[in-house]
Amino acid sequence: MAVGVVKRCICGRSARFPICDGQHVADGWRCDARAAVDTLIVATAHLRSVAERLAHALGAAVSHQLPASPTQVRRLLVLVDGHDLDAVIAQIAPIKAEARKVIVVDAPASVAPAFSGWPVAIVKPASAVELWGALRAAVDAAALTPNVQTPPRVFLSHAAADEDRLDAPIAALRRRGVPVFVCADSISTGERW
Repeated sequence: MAVGVVKRCICGRSARFPICDGQHVADGWRCDARAAVDTLIVATAHLRSVAERLAHALGAAVSHQLPASPTQVRRLLVLVDGHDLDAVIAQIAPIKAEARKVIVVDAPASVAPAFSGWPVAIVKPASAVELWGALRAAVDAAALTPNVQTPPRVFLSHAAADEDRLDAPIAALRRRGVPVFVCADSISTGERW
């Protein structure tokens, strides 16, 4: 650090370094809490408590406890149960991760295509007691086969009078990565098909 420049340490983690001199990096942490996140867990609202327990076990951070999500982490774990998928997808979209994994908890396998290209583990414990063990096994699995399933394709047959009522369902399906064929926007004028 240059002489005469005093940078206040903003992390608040140590009284030993009230003024930032860069030396605390050797202690294993940095002023920027977002830069210090190695493993981030993003969870739907119903799975936040289990995400917090998992974060404690892994020495990770949970996104809902951070003031802002980091934009880059080494490992990103996503816990979903089929609820709030649009919110979770929007939250993880800007995050770059070296390794990533989606764990679908007690939800139909049809949730997996929303995370096309991500390794997906599906956990269906027989009881709440078995949830922790099943979740840890899914996280600890050395390698998951990437989710290479092609999402289902949908053709919407409808009367022209009903076309305006299809906008919301079409948008929802497309946000989840499902290819939707609708004559209004899937066929160009004059195109042979």
